[in-house]
Amino acid sequence: MNRTPGTGLGLLAATIVTILWAGNFVAGKIAAYKIDPLLIASIRIFSAAALFPLFMRRDDRAALARPATWKEILPLGLAGIFANQFFFAAGIQLTTPSHSALVHALIPVFVLLIGWIFLREGAGTVRLLGVALAIAGSVYVALATSQEERNRTLLGDALTFVGALSFAVYIVIGRRVLERMGSFRAVTAAFVVSVPFSVPFFIFAAIRQDWASVGPQQWTALAYMIVAATFVCYTLHMYALSRIGPLRVAVFTNLQPILGTAIAQAFGEDQITFPFAVAGAVVIAGVAIVQFSKR
Repeated sequence: MNRTPGTGLGLLAATIVTILWAGNFVAGKIAAYKIDPLLIASIRIFSAAALFPLFMRRDDRAALARPATWKEILPLGLAGIFANQFFFAAGIQLTTPSHSALVHALIPVFVLLIGWIFLREGAGTVRLLGVALAIAGSVYVALATSQEERNRTLLGDALTFVGALSFAVYIVIGRRVLERMGSFRAVTAAFVVSVPFSVPFFIFAAIRQDWASVGPQQWTALAYMIVAATFVCYTLHMYALSRIGPLRVAVFTNLQPILGTAIAQAFGEDQITFPFAVAGAVVIAGVAIVQFSKR
């Protein structure tokens, strides 16, 4: 394999992103024990919206103030940032890290289905077989759990599902925008445009938050979500895409549910059963077929 300059750094960036994002499921769970999910989501959005513009060129920062940019980015910000962040934080509080990781692994499947159903994009028999396999594995996860666990995680899984679906919508509608505007500029604008919508939720959550109950563990987990899982991961992910391309990055992305589940097990935040492991492998296999099969 011929390596272009920067390929090694791209692979390293993808590796770091995979590990850090896998750890975000556990960090989110720990933070949500004592911190209101609405606060978690809004603080992540505020932090990224404040930090990312600092690393932009002056003309790119000026473009953020143009009404045309806001109009173009608004749907992306609402779907991929605002809805995704809030539903993830609310969902992780009510479900397990392994369930959350497995639902997020389905995002490529959602992307394919949205493009196929609403945009009449070609799917192909093999890719639709991958969709069926991934969905079958997910259904098995739901059916194989005990009634007590289903009652405990059902609402959280549903909220996580909506968040993952919203990110899939962001990917579908944002393809041309990201290509034309550039990934870093578009993602930064999406965070900035999400700020006004997040402010009411932040105020409401800040009023009802029991601040005295938040301990060092929760603050550390929130800091991890802001610095590692938001700023570092978004930046390195865009760098990896530019260096090694989306297909290679997707290989690393498919490892996130496995790593996330292993990290949750190591931190005592999850108890993985054999049926779940088998079903998870089926889901990841289905997602891989969707991602790597030719259109």
